[in-house]
Amino acid sequence: MADPRTLVRLTSELLWSLRREGFAIAPSQSLDVARAMVLLGFEDRGRLADAVAGLVDVRPARREAYDAAFHAFFDADSRVELDERLARAGVTASERAAVREYLALLVEAGAGDTTLAALLEGRGELTRLLAARPTAALLAGADAPLRAGFVAHRVLERLGATRAHSDLDALARDLQGAFGEARAAELMLLLRAELARTLAEARQHVRARTRERERERERERGRPAGPLETPFDQLAPSEIAEVRLAVRRLVERLRGRDAVRRRRAARGKPAAGPTIRRSFQTLGIPVAPVFRARVRRRPRLVVLCDISESVRHAARFLLELTYLAQSLFDDTRTFVFVSELGETTRLFAERPISEALADAFGGAVVPIASNSNYGRALRAFADAELEGIDRRTTVIVLGDGRTNYLDAGADALARIAARAGAVHWLCPEARAAWASGDSAMETYERHCTRVLEVRTARDLDRAVRAALG
Repeated sequence: MADPRTLVRLTSELLWSLRREGFAIAPSQSLDVARAMVLLGFEDRGRLADAVAGLVDVRPARREAYDAAFHAFFDADSRVELDERLARAGVTASERAAVREYLALLVEAGAGDTTLAALLEGRGELTRLLAARPTAALLAGADAPLRAGFVAHRVLERLGATRAHSDLDALARDLQGAFGEARAAELMLLLRAELARTLAEARQHVRARTRERERERERERGRPAGPLETPFDQLAPSEIAEVRLAVRRLVERLRGRDAVRRRRAARGKPAAGPTIRRSFQTLGIPVAPVFRARVRRRPRLVVLCDISESVRHAARFLLELTYLAQSLFDDTRTFVFVSELGETTRLFAERPISEALADAFGGAVVPIASNSNYGRALRAFADAELEGIDRRTTVIVLGDGRTNYLDAGADALARIAARAGAVHWLCPEARAAWASGDSAMETYERHCTRVLEVRTARDLDRAVRAALG
């Protein structure tokens, strides 16, 4: 059998991860789980999962959630500690020692404050932070989809996300002195990615709790919402295909409407004056209508899409819709951003939609591990692309407007709006949360033609129809 200390750690972290997913596990059950691990070992994970499920009394209705949590815990990457992850990324022993020393100094200076160390470590440490009584009390408020974004922000504040970012800035200065500016910048990219991953996992945890409570209420009511009314981030894998089909049907309807407009444009617009003059020749019997040629110029479309973890589900469907609907516009350009801005127009033109989306969301266009920086992205677009915007251009921005307390870049959005025919902002967060925390949506709304909530496929249908007229 493995080292007893390893067994204790694995048992503790497994049970804390299950508790984080909402499973009530008593101390006596913890001892039974440890005994099961000794007897069964870890080779046959399915057998061990069944044994633990029986010991902690998992209800049939929650078995799917239990299996997902159990197997995610034993995923190879999830068991790797921070020091080993840094070593795999090429960080030397002396550099890792400097990071450990700085984190230890933080504990001494902060009278036991281990926020940054715990958030960088993630996994089991994050589980313990989320299980702490103050944080658990906040999570109890995640009882409705409309509150998920607000509660996630409050949870991150409670976990010390703002303090952790400040401590990382201080660590950057120490690393510059020890290893030089260039190497320090590389190390900070790795550490910020670790912090961003943990914070994203915390947001996902809040959404998962919200989704589970919403489904429990639906089971109680006996009237579950359909996939088209289910928020994007709460869709089950089996429901995603139905939503994609709905997106394709929406595009087909838009194409049908465009075909009707083309036929009307080809026929021309009725001209009253020439029609009356021609009717004089026959004393008005019959009337032969005269049509004036109508020049129809299709609009241009520019899409700016936040692909950070918090809005990724909605972004995927909007980009897929844009890909399918390119024929409706004279010119379509697409951009994605997190902290940096990158253009995906050529990627979408040259690759199948599945491959293009995989590259965009996999970090091939812009780094995806950093926090959203709306100000940087909007300014980058305004500085580089503003000359190509005119009154025929419709700009669609998708994002939750959560700036991570960085500059919102509202002046850049105002410059874009001054040149574009229309600016429509699609926000996958409920309007009730726009005035909370780091949301800049109320500021952005002042510069937009229209701001719409887009949390479900039904919302996306309505928003696209409104934006494209």
